[in-house]
Formats: sequence, C-alpha cells, structure tokens
Amino acid sequence: MNHLRFAIIGCGRMGRHHAQKLITDGRGQVVALMDAHQETAKSLQAEFCPDAQLAASLSELVRIEAIDAAIICTPTAEHYRQSVACLDRGWHLLCEKPLASTRDEILELIQRAEQARSAGQAVGSPPSRTATTELVVPKSIPTALAIAGASCCWVRRRGSPASGGSSQVESGRRNFAQCNLRNLGSIPA
Repeated sequence: MNHLRFAIIGCGRMGRHHAQKLITDGRGQVVALMDAHQETAKSLQAEFCPDAQLAASLSELVRIEAIDAAIICTPTAEHYRQSVACLDRGWHLLCEKPLASTRDEILELIQRAEQARSAGQAVGSPPSRTATTELVVPKSIPTALAIAGASCCWVRRRGSPASGGSSQVESGRRNFAQCNLRNLGSIPA
C-alpha cells in the first residue's frame, strides 16, 4: 500500500493532533516536520514519527522531495505564505482555519486552490473536529464556505444578540465572515 507522505507545518497542539490521526488511520505517513521552535518539532518526532525529517524553515521544507501533502497548523499570520509555497510546490494541502489574515489573502488562496484542484491537487480547510484523512474537498462545495470556515476561530463575543448581548468581539471588530460574506457575490462558484 502506498502511503501519502505528509509534512506537518506547525508541531504544536494541532500538528500533534493531525500526526496522531494520520498514524492511527494508517493511510498517511508523516515524513517531515517544521516548526519555528525546533524543540517542539523534535518532541513530536520522538513521540510519533522518528523517521520524519526536521526542517528548520519553510524554504528548507519545500526542498524535500519525498513529500506529497502538507498540513498547516501554524498561527494564522503564517498561513498565506506557507499555503502559497505548498501549492506552488504541487503538494496536496490541508490548512487549519482561518485560512489567512485578510480577505484579499483568502480570496487569492481560494483562486490558487481552484487552479490546484483542476491540476489534480486536493486542497481544503477542515471543519472543526474533522479527521485529517478527509482531505479532498469536493468542487461542489461553494467557494463562500471556505471564507466562512476561515474566520470564526478568533471571535470572542460578549454575548449573543438573541440574549440581548453585543454581536461584536471584545476589540469592537465584527466577525470577519459576518461582515464580508455578503460582499462576495462576485466570486465565481
């Protein structure tokens, strides 16, 4: 059986979660680990994937030939840059949400993902508690779902409008998805 060879980018809690799911499932193999803190990557390597290569940087990681797919589990500010590098490398990609920091970055990633899908790459962002092995996001899923799924992690509400509370986050900024989904009518489905 041929295993899909994965790189885990970000070896903290979510990277560890995805590595465990891949190993338990048996269809994927973790072959590379990258984290800004090398000790975190080494810890994950020692616990779950002793044969995985360690990369100290994204540029070092993308030079590794034996990778088919990447799972990005880093802070949101890194998602755009890392996703672009992985897609440009031709890897299948699973990026934790939110997809990127800005609406423009998200829209560009959606466009790149559509191009990658048409070239045969599997690209997605998992809904909460979805197993890592469910990588393929069908083309029939509306593009706007990627935006909605990409936004909700950082929202901290003071209360819900139904209970008389505010629908704004503590900083006074609204939930990205609620503010911007209505403005996405021009995005092709």
